[in-house]
Amino acid sequence: MKLYPAIIAAAALMMPLTAASQTFDDYMRDFFSVPRLDAPVVEKPVAFDYNIRFDFAFINNEYDSSNREFAPSQTIAAVKASPYIGVKIRHGEIGHHRVMVGVDVLKDFGAVLNFGKLFVDFSLWYQFDGVFGKNKLSAIAGIYPRYLCEGAYSSVIYSDYFRFYDNNFEGLLIKWRRPNAFYEIGLDWNGRKGPDRRERFNVFSSADAGATSWLRFGWQAMLQHYACTDETAGIVVDECFVNPWMRFDFAKLSGLQALSLTLGPYIAYQNDRRFHAKPQIPLGGDAVFLIRNWNVTLKNEFYYGQSMAPFWREIDGRGEIYSKNLYYRDAFWQITLDDPKRFSYYDCLEASYTPRICEFLFLKIAVKAHFLDGPKGPFAGWQQIATLTFDLQKLLDRDNRLKMRDSRERRRARRAPAGPSTAL
Repeated sequence: MKLYPAIIAAAALMMPLTAASQTFDDYMRDFFSVPRLDAPVVEKPVAFDYNIRFDFAFINNEYDSSNREFAPSQTIAAVKASPYIGVKIRHGEIGHHRVMVGVDVLKDFGAVLNFGKLFVDFSLWYQFDGVFGKNKLSAIAGIYPRYLCEGAYSSVIYSDYFRFYDNNFEGLLIKWRRPNAFYEIGLDWNGRKGPDRRERFNVFSSADAGATSWLRFGWQAMLQHYACTDETAGIVVDECFVNPWMRFDFAKLSGLQALSLTLGPYIAYQNDRRFHAKPQIPLGGDAVFLIRNWNVTLKNEFYYGQSMAPFWREIDGRGEIYSKNLYYRDAFWQITLDDPKRFSYYDCLEASYTPRICEFLFLKIAVKAHFLDGPKGPFAGWQQIATLTFDLQKLLDRDNRLKMRDSRERRRARRAPAGPSTAL
């Protein structure tokens, strides 16, 4: 009973006054009621905005077959939650402005509970989403969550480990969507020069455009500047990677959920200014075959070429191995253990099941097998993967689409000319 006055006060603060004569029953009914999705709603110029995102990951890596030379055997089992709150401002009929703030809470299974280390990151960003005819533009600045990036980036740019544990980008993001194309470019300034911290940033970009109903073109690209600390002046690594691709999409012809073949070259430029007289230019080619039906996917990626991480095993100016300190990509993109300039192969076979539970809940169960020229034969190891993502924004977006559609229909009804009179 002691909570009863607090509930009344909270309801009075959160509910706008509709009339002076409104009764307490009206307040409580409005406070606890759920609005109908099909009810006509007039969007407010300024509104409270929020989102909650939850991620669970279980990734078991077993690489004993390659003597753990490329990567160690380990298990990732963790959960993270990211609540966001902010304000959304309507910009006429064009779009919306948002200012959002949030935190990331992460806990590895089995780790000692330390409340000070649970809060691993902080986000604060401005976002504009606008519609210009048939085109959509999104512009984001600040510390923004990774899920706002919609481009496709394979493990040659970002590994599964990096995707999960590095939840935010710090910089800018521009997205442009057309009826049959999507373009994205972003900046992540993730290192400020200091005594024990390198200055570093990377620019990433992705594109996907349809030429015909069965042919698409695009790219994935990344440029990185990995500089020195206060103690290691002049030690800088520059990296540039681009993968233009073309995709033959036979899903409509086959009647399957997905059936495609993607082909493209891998072109990279990597320069260690202190320890290498000349830059290295790794080259290769990649082919990805994908088939999906009944939410079961079989994907095979085959690469032939040089190492996309030629400095992985080298020592930097501080006496540390570059490895994951320099590269965001998966360790198997070393390709070989002896000579990074030698041409060799890497093949990754993945089978996964992604049932459609609902539009805001995503489940994936998968196994991956890796093959390359390893110390004990072609089989390098395999992974068992289970991930679960809850994204409240997907549900909120559906509600907003229904509201916008209802608003458009009401405007058209008001503008429609009146029919001929039937009065006598």
